[in-house]
Amino acid sequence: RKDRLVGEILSYNAEVVCLQELEQRHFKNLLLPKMVENGYEALYMSKTGHKTDGCAIFFRKATFKLVAQQFVECKKPGCGVLNRDNIALLALLQSSMPMYGVSGKAPEMLCVATTHILFNHNRGEVKLAQMMVLMAE
Repeated sequence: RKDRLVGEILSYNAEVVCLQELEQRHFKNLLLPKMVENGYEALYMSKTGHKTDGCAIFFRKATFKLVAQQFVECKKPGCGVLNRDNIALLALLQSSMPMYGVSGKAPEMLCVATTHILFNHNRGEVKLAQMMVLMAE
């Protein structure tokens, strides 16, 4: 099944791929080698605490160059509503190809964010606070 999953992801021929709830061991042992083999670079961040899953951003090396990255922890000690081990991962990418056929124009920048915020329909205040932390970064 794992090879079929990687095949499915690669079949979209995407320039950028974001994944959430990705086990760290699956990232390191399965996805990262296959994605690198197919021309991607990657960023990964595990959730805080003793969690084994996290978020990943893959991007094509031929299309983008990583300019900056930001790892965001949503857990803030002393803040009751921000007491969960959720995270966000951001990448600022610079296009290595001319965009829209305009020569002489500065390369385009793309900000990519992926996050694993709390999933609980009854805790909207937690989701809102976590998104405020992300937007503040």
